[in-house]
Amino acid sequence: MMDLVFEIGTEELPASFQKPALEWMKSFFDQEMAKHGLTGAQTWQPFATPRRLAFIATKLPEGYHDETQEREGPPAKAGGKAIEGFAKKMGVPVESLRENKNGRMVATIVVPGAKTAEVLPGILERMVRGIPFKKSMRWDALESDPFARPVHWIVASLEGKLLPVSFADVKSGLQTRGHRFLAPDPLQPTAKNYAELLRKAHVLADWSERRKRIEEEVARAARETKGVPRPDEELLETVTGLVEEPHAVLGRFEEEFLQLPPEVLVSEMRGHQKYFAVQDERGQLLPAFVAVSNTKVRDPAVSRKGYERVLRARLSDGKFFFDEDRKSPLRSRLEKLGRRTFMQGLGTELERVQRLRDLALWLHGATGRGEARQLSEAAELCKCDLATAMVGEFPELQGVMGRVYALHDGVAKEVAEAIFDHYLPRGAEDRLPQSDAGALLGMADRIDQLVGIFGLGKEPTGTADPFGLRRAALGLLRVTLARGYRFDMGEALRYADNLYKMRTAGAGAPLDKGDSRAPEKVWQFLLGRLEVLLREKGQPDSIQAALHTGSKDVVALEKRLVALQTVREKSRAQFEASAVAFKRIANILAQAQEKGIAPMGFVPGRVREPGEKELAAALQRSRERVQAAIDEREDYLGAYSVLAELRPVLDEFFEKVLVMDKDPALRDNRLALLRALHEVFAPLADFARLQVEKSS
Repeated sequence: MMDLVFEIGTEELPASFQKPALEWMKSFFDQEMAKHGLTGAQTWQPFATPRRLAFIATKLPEGYHDETQEREGPPAKAGGKAIEGFAKKMGVPVESLRENKNGRMVATIVVPGAKTAEVLPGILERMVRGIPFKKSMRWDALESDPFARPVHWIVASLEGKLLPVSFADVKSGLQTRGHRFLAPDPLQPTAKNYAELLRKAHVLADWSERRKRIEEEVARAARETKGVPRPDEELLETVTGLVEEPHAVLGRFEEEFLQLPPEVLVSEMRGHQKYFAVQDERGQLLPAFVAVSNTKVRDPAVSRKGYERVLRARLSDGKFFFDEDRKSPLRSRLEKLGRRTFMQGLGTELERVQRLRDLALWLHGATGRGEARQLSEAAELCKCDLATAMVGEFPELQGVMGRVYALHDGVAKEVAEAIFDHYLPRGAEDRLPQSDAGALLGMADRIDQLVGIFGLGKEPTGTADPFGLRRAALGLLRVTLARGYRFDMGEALRYADNLYKMRTAGAGAPLDKGDSRAPEKVWQFLLGRLEVLLREKGQPDSIQAALHTGSKDVVALEKRLVALQTVREKSRAQFEASAVAFKRIANILAQAQEKGIAPMGFVPGRVREPGEKELAAALQRSRERVQAAIDEREDYLGAYSVLAELRPVLDEFFEKVLVMDKDPALRDNRLALLRALHEVFAPLADFARLQVEKSS
């Protein structure tokens, strides 16, 4: 067993690039080793700092032994040339071939085993070249080797021996580097001493260790002013990717800046400077902050003054913007939105506000939730803060400043909160809107964005989503499910599409969105995201079956999945037998359609066989019960119980009745009977998508 040390040394990598790169490297390494028949590492230790991406893989196999395999060739009776050609292809003498029980010639060959030391250089080179960074750059004449930042060194050591790896103009070696200023001399690490060696060289290479040190340092510094750091997991993660040996410094600012909204203060501190805000035990901000340095300075007072000077300038600008913005009512900025383009081809921000108001009111009517007057006013004001100086300087404060300025103008609190809430959730873990007004307005915002951008043909690709449409779709679905809004999403998408067509841009010309299929494309996109959201509530095939029932009521789709999974888990054998029967029906109907057979409606008078009669009678009894269970009570479990009762009759039908009878009239009537039965239970699930094999 062997240990591997691999490290890519670079100029400072963006913090957000580091952990995703390591995760990809681990996946790639395991896949490539498996391709060569080699098991992956028994332990994998990843390391990331601003200047390195590294890992230690321990107890790798030395390789695998030669393997004897048998390859089957042409039939023995094929003749001399065919057999000679097979022997030549296999690289063995003709006389070594033998005939197997199937009458074919067989060659025994030896496949040489792969040696780990031989395959690793190629794997590691492909790994370096393949890391999917958000952005890459080239820094020399070797145009074929882009990377996130220039690469300065590579360590590739297997059991202390050099592995030859090349990238750009860099060739691998056995030496790494410590802290840029505090320990610039080269170091030769091993798998056992890697972390400790770098620690002595003022580099905490382990991400979790460095993160914990930052937490401790920031808390220590905050105690100097009898405060605690304001919780900020995202900032903590970012700073962890910015330093190699963290040292915290407490800074202060003038109390007059506490007049600014807390969101502004925090944004100013964390945005460009990456400072941690400090608060008291009640959660009130203190006139203090904590900065994290990459080196321990000799005179903290000098460093503190530098940090304070930079922040003071930012806060002074913020206070100026805040004071100036409040001189004009928020509503007065509505007219300015007419001079701001939402997106080329999709009109102005003012036109967008008008669409959002109409769409939000449509959602209000469709769901029966919210209050129309509040919703209308919130829609008119929701984008006005885009025209303020504060949001122009700090775009991340969209919605935050809208709420602050609306309250300053005396707007109703419910309306002001809706202005803020309609941006929620901003990410996967963010909280959801607290009011119907904010929720409905936010849904309108996302629907308008999705339909408009899809209409331009700018939908996401597998690797790129420049307009954040996946995030918008997930936010739309999360809000819909969390608040239990019942409406037809397909109709909402079509209404949004029509709003684009009705609005005018410029000199009265209709907005040209191009793709008339945008609503259906968006719906399919939403289904893909809904699959992700519901993956903890059912098996993959259950999710597929529930989501493809034709309904576009998102809450109803979730209910269908829960019912399907419940029945599947509680009565697996019985359920799978029913599912197999309905898959059979779907296959028969599909095959008939392929042959051009299009039966008309079922005619009871043409029924002949007892099995047909029983199924027709059972269908008649089941139809009303299922429709009542689904349409009146939304009792999907009750509908499944009817399905279970029907299954023995259906089994008897398939056993005794020939569906594809030679008599076209009988055949078509039996197909029509099966189609009618399929239509009754189709709202429960698309049974054809279930992975079930046989009935009991």
